[in-house]
Amino acid sequence: MTKPGLFISFEGIDGAGKSSHIDSLAQAFKAQGRTVTTTREPGGTTGAEAIRDLLMTGAEDRWSARAEALLFAAARADPSCGPRVLFALRCFSVFCLLAAS
Repeated sequence: MTKPGLFISFEGIDGAGKSSHIDSLAQAFKAQGRTVTTTREPGGTTGAEAIRDLLMTGAEDRWSARAEALLFAAARADPSCGPRVLFALRCFSVFCLLAAS
């Protein structure tokens, strides 16, 4: 029988240890035979990482607020969640739950 998928989001300030905790917990789930996917906000997949590069480089006023929000939405639309454990680094839960459903 297939185990149900999980969505786990880690939040915190820079340097709080989010990535370290994700790595440790992901290894524990993998040791149980679970399929684990890790991602970050925005980013985590090839397409989302390309969008992240657009957002993170250049002048701060490069994008209008609307354009930036649409780029974030496009990055969130890329990852998917099936019968696996999905760890997200800095994910606004409402949006990620929508992307994962």
